[in-house]
Amino acid sequence: MGTAIALGNFDGVHKAHEALMRRMLEVAEEKGCKSIVYIFDPHPRLLLAKETRPALLMTTAMKVRRLTEIGADAVHLEKRGMEILSLSPEAFVKKVLSEELDAEFVIAGFNYRFGKNAVGDAQLLQKLCKENGIHCEIMEKLESGDAPISSTRLRKMLTAGDIASYNALSFAPYTLSGIVQTGKKLGRELGFPTLNIDIPGELLLPRKGVYVSRTRIDGREYKSVTNIGQNPTVERAVPRAESHLLDFSGEGYGREAEITLLHFLRPEQAFPDVEALQRQIRQDTEETRLYFERKNV
Repeated sequence: MGTAIALGNFDGVHKAHEALMRRMLEVAEEKGCKSIVYIFDPHPRLLLAKETRPALLMTTAMKVRRLTEIGADAVHLEKRGMEILSLSPEAFVKKVLSEELDAEFVIAGFNYRFGKNAVGDAQLLQKLCKENGIHCEIMEKLESGDAPISSTRLRKMLTAGDIASYNALSFAPYTLSGIVQTGKKLGRELGFPTLNIDIPGELLLPRKGVYVSRTRIDGREYKSVTNIGQNPTVERAVPRAESHLLDFSGEGYGREAEITLLHFLRPEQAFPDVEALQRQIRQDTEETRLYFERKNV
């Protein structure tokens, strides 16, 4: 059985990525092929720009999950890193796509680059695929609001706290996942216990502040209010996500939780005293309840 392959980085798995994937799945069904998404793990930018350590929108695990949710039969995680990135464009198409992956169909975005020093572009990919008996399509840019949908655009939205626009352009809402950590239980002392998860260091930090969110733990989803930041009033911790679940009793330590951000409420700030912080948290909680009432969800 041959394969239909989608090429790209797929950081953020946005709607343009989804459109490319849908086309791959359509062709795979027509040809009776296995559908595969080919991505590097770690991301090529982490290998090629070690000094700058570019921040990513999602972990590899979350990326694989989203791509599988769209419908890919498999996600091929390329672990050979610089060995493959050092291949010429010709060698990559022949050795990897044709010989190793038995590609019958390949699709990539209009701005796809490949081969040593990224000398190959989408047009060269089409040419080389044709020479190797592979049908290749290039997906044109997909726009929203007169601007291309791209991972770069999503990064700007995330750092601005424009989570609603981010979610509108993404295949799935922005979600952080991790193991609930045992903290200093400061939230419990304040009357608003939280589930805390660390934010992986390779990820781009959303704008620090308070968000309306949903938190899933033990197979159940709860309305929640989440602080992204360092808790400057009482702790100044390393960046993390602290989620107060509106109708939850329990601790959750050591269990996996998922926090999905829905709406930005306010920036993170330092308060003059703990009492002022408590008043603000009560207000944040009330605004969160009102948000869900307005949305009727």
